[in-house]
Amino acid sequence: MSPVKIAILVLNYNGLRHLRGLFDAAQFLRDEPTAVVVLVDNASYDDSVRFVREQYPWVKVVVNPSNLGWGEGYNAAIRPLVAAGEAFTHYLFLNNDVIPNRAWFERLRDAAATAGPEVGEIGCRAVFKEKFVREVICEAKPDSLSLMLLAATNHSSSTAVELGANEGRLICTQPRYTALPRFTTPYHGPFHAWYAIEIYNKTEAAIDVTVPDNYVTSVEHVSDKLQKWLLLPATDGKKNPTTINLVPHQKVIVLRVILDPSELQQCIQNSGSSINARFEGYDMHCYESVNTPQNHRDVVGACGVCKLVKREVYEELGGFDPNYFMYYEDTDFSLRLRRSGYKVKIVEAAILPHVHAGSSNAVSQFFERQVLWSLLYFHYKNAGLFRRLVTLLKFINRARMERREEDNPLSRPMELALNKLGCHLGLSYFRYLRGQ
Repeated sequence: MSPVKIAILVLNYNGLRHLRGLFDAAQFLRDEPTAVVVLVDNASYDDSVRFVREQYPWVKVVVNPSNLGWGEGYNAAIRPLVAAGEAFTHYLFLNNDVIPNRAWFERLRDAAATAGPEVGEIGCRAVFKEKFVREVICEAKPDSLSLMLLAATNHSSSTAVELGANEGRLICTQPRYTALPRFTTPYHGPFHAWYAIEIYNKTEAAIDVTVPDNYVTSVEHVSDKLQKWLLLPATDGKKNPTTINLVPHQKVIVLRVILDPSELQQCIQNSGSSINARFEGYDMHCYESVNTPQNHRDVVGACGVCKLVKREVYEELGGFDPNYFMYYEDTDFSLRLRRSGYKVKIVEAAILPHVHAGSSNAVSQFFERQVLWSLLYFHYKNAGLFRRLVTLLKFINRARMERREEDNPLSRPMELALNKLGCHLGLSYFRYLRGQ
């Protein structure tokens, strides 16, 4: 095993709420001779820097002059480390909303020490911090039924329900409502969590749906009125398997009550990143059980949640592309790495709990805007002309929708960005015609 010295770089912007959990869990790194922990702060105004300097003096702190985004934030922090002559062999880019552990670090470190010269970056398996309900409620073709998570307890963010496991999957994870107490009224006594799911027959033929015995079922036709959505008799939560005959375009509700917390599973959030047929990045093996072995044959790169990169490879590629602000810069880096002849390795045994979208809120407008802009730029750099134009149309539509909103301060910047990017795409098109 070759000696390694890892700079663990934790990017932070107003993430004070995550830092105590992160650094309390990372105390084992305090005296670790093979690693140095560095907080990379993007000009936070929530007292993050003072908090870390006072509570965790063993953590180095680099403060950027402004919020530079994900990739450029890291680039700017590495420059003074290089100028100071720090002899690191690897950079570990780590989110601030993770809970590290010793086994995770040791397995990544050992993988770095034993990796051949062809391995440019190493990733781990990030798992959702909260445990999930992951089960099949019925089996049918996804093109015949649709599934919607209507409501749940506070565990709603930890609910992954699967429809049609044997013939393709439709996974529902976001509730329309976070709490509807009337769903719980038929139950007396403690329970761990519950959720309600709408099943809709979207075909022109009747379909029989068999619901397992751990569900309570309302077979009433569901109207658009909230007060008529669920009509349940008093029950103890147990019921024999029920076959529901769904007529065309009928909706029914099933209610699941989790009485035993052991039914919750640890689910994978990311076990490497890849690119689908639409040239969009996605998390590999998302929502699968952590106990299931994965196939990483199609892996493109390690997710930015935890990305261990050789120092010479990082320098050869010139770091991360600063034109991304958030999202896709990690996949872009991995593509450039692979095109330079290097390989990506995923260490399945290295498990890292992660609060998904802890920095941006996965259902926020900010999240959607950042993903859309980064996807457009990602396509501009890496995809074919057709995919670039399709994504541009999506961007134009989104910009028009935002301009319709009154007093939207983001409309003008979006319009300027669109005009600038249109010029780039036009230039790219003429280069394409000229065969350059």
